Amino acid sequence: MNKKVVSFFIAAYLIYLILPAIFKWDYFPMTWAPMYSAVVASDNYVISALDRDKVRNEGFLVKHRDGSRSNVTYKDLNVPLRSFWQIYSQRTYGFGPQVHRFAINEFGPYNLIEVNWNERLFNTLNKTLGYSEDDPKFITEITATKYFHFFEETRTNPQLNHTITDTLTIKINDPHFDPAASRPYLKELVE
Repeated sequence: MNKKVVSFFIAAYLIYLILPAIFKWDYFPMTWAPMYSAVVASDNYVISALDRDKVRNEGFLVKHRDGSRSNVTYKDLNVPLRSFWQIYSQRTYGFGPQVHRFAINEFGPYNLIEVNWNERLFNTLNKTLGYSEDDPKFITEITATKYFHFFEETRTNPQLNHTITDTLTIKINDPHFDPAASRPYLKELVE
């Protein structure tokens, strides 16, 4: 192949990748998830919120194997507050990243990626803090608090109907952990 043919293929490939961004094509064959999120129209919305100061200063309330309790903050895990916020708000409640959710929601159950966020969360906290399974400080229980705001008539006159303060406690190796079972509003959650 000569230089002109190679240059043509490179230019064609780059155009093939850049066109979807220019024209905002969401379901382009080269991408595995939509590039832009869209809110599904509804008369009612559930929006989650966190107390930023509480998450920053207190973080998770954890229970150790020896029965003692302590707080784990973003500083203890050595992660930025934004990343800790995602762990605190989404992974604790069993949600993956937005891109992960877009990838599985649009294509139905045959593309469903099962991830045990509960197990990953415990592994992350214990390994980062250096606790082994036989350590008395090994974390066995995690508690997080989140607020859910219920809005109605969002198309015409948005009004806050009510707010729920939700405290979720998850235990290590709990096979029955399903926050959505006792919280049906999680299925309607807009983050």
